[in-house]
Amino acid sequence: MAVPSWVKVGFLRTLRVLNLGIAVLFLISAILQYNDGINGIWWALIYLTAGVLSVLAEFDYRNARNYVWRPLVIVFTLACFCGSWYYFANGGDVFPSDAGFNFSGLLLVSLWMVFVLILEKSKVIGIGFKRIPQNDEEAPGANPRTI
Repeated sequence: MAVPSWVKVGFLRTLRVLNLGIAVLFLISAILQYNDGINGIWWALIYLTAGVLSVLAEFDYRNARNYVWRPLVIVFTLACFCGSWYYFANGGDVFPSDAGFNFSGLLLVSLWMVFVLILEKSKVIGIGFKRIPQNDEEAPGANPRTI
């Protein structure tokens, strides 16, 4: 039994809106780091980078995606995973402390970046702001009906 095309279109739109919504939350988190002093600058850069990379995932820029965006996201994700592991390994009981907030933030950023990479690889995002096909005949690469 095939999934109706309106379900596919609704799911694609939901994932793209979710990506942009999380990008806005990362950008707001970067702004809110202003009152944390000198350490807030580093956290603001991390959240700003995550927000910008999530927004850039929506655009269709073919060669730059393969040679700039994707490697940058992979390195950033690995750095965030390593940072969250560092906070977890050195913090002991991290969750009631400030290290727990740092651990949670890095883990959230790294998991979202993995999700963005999966969405980009499956062509859900990164198709630009073109109109999403409404049915299977309008989809790119669909075989035209022949009589």
